[in-house]
Amino acid sequence: MLLALLLMSFSPAYGGTISETFTDNHYDTNLWVLSTMGQGTTATITNNELEVTVGGSGYGNFSGDFTLTGDFTMTVDFTLINWPPDNGTQLSIGTYSGSSSPFQVARCNTGGQNRNVEQYFTLILGQYTGTNGITGPTHSGKLRMVRTGNTMVGSYYDDSNWITIGSDTNPGLGGAVSVWLGIGPYANNYSGIQAKAAFDNIQIQCQQWTNPVPVPGALLLFGTGLLGLGAHGLRRRPRS
Repeated sequence: MLLALLLMSFSPAYGGTISETFTDNHYDTNLWVLSTMGQGTTATITNNELEVTVGGSGYGNFSGDFTLTGDFTMTVDFTLINWPPDNGTQLSIGTYSGSSSPFQVARCNTGGQNRNVEQYFTLILGQYTGTNGITGPTHSGKLRMVRTGNTMVGSYYDDSNWITIGSDTNPGLGGAVSVWLGIGPYANNYSGIQAKAAFDNIQIQCQQWTNPVPVPGALLLFGTGLLGLGAHGLRRRPRS
């Protein structure tokens, strides 16, 4: 019996690429968890992409049910489908470890109360770095995060080059992490103006990743994910 339990909890290691393109409006449920939390926000897989409509204080979240170790690069495409002025909405990607999100990179509209600025930003171990406006396409783009050793770099694509937003080297950025994508109110402060955006073409190149083998529900003592928002961005709190 003990051997059977050990085999069921074993997590084989893989390397190479994790790719999610939402082909035929499906995603790999063995690797990803789609959820919403709060009021007024919907998240659906449609038009071969993940579309999130923010119409309240809630947000949509797409979290990896796997763990990355070693160096990795993650890129994702985004589209701003309905993006009126002063909407105060952000799109973020990031890492999570335990109950914290040590690294985030995002595109946002800061909303009327925050000067209605269109910008990119990173949030690295609580330190915020934002761009002075944006360059390149205004209603679509790409976000990227790269880890090499204990160094993390957040960038966006201006239609010709990757532009670094923020970076840091710190032991707190290394170790085993998973990843998440989220769309919701900027700085957890809904502006009252509805907005809609989408993610597509998630690509992760990594040294190693592990995906827990599913076990019977009776053995999952704590199977519920806790979701939360950071001071400047969205983050996922994984299963406790």
